[in-house]
Amino acid sequence: MNTFKNKYEIKKTEDGVIFLFYCDLCYHTVSISGFNKDIHNIQLEAMRYFNMCHACGKWVCDLHYNEETMNCVECAPKKMYCYECGKEVLIHEKYCKNCGNRI
Repeated sequence: MNTFKNKYEIKKTEDGVIFLFYCDLCYHTVSISGFNKDIHNIQLEAMRYFNMCHACGKWVCDLHYNEETMNCVECAPKKMYCYECGKEVLIHEKYCKNCGNRI
């Protein structure tokens, strides 16, 4: 099993601390309460919300994970389809190249 190396920060609250874990490609955040838990257990809990890219090792949210190839969308762009015309578009594209519809 690869080590979970997601970026995170610790925030103090009235009830203790929370750990905020981030996707390596976006600002998707998962918060885990850190009261009476060690960092290893907190990381194991956070791993459930992220996917490891099998090409580059980044930990990414579901939106930035290509399940077909088990890679992040930077290593293997995910195919999507335009809602207007049905043509294939890549996830990073903002407009359909066929009809100009905003993705």
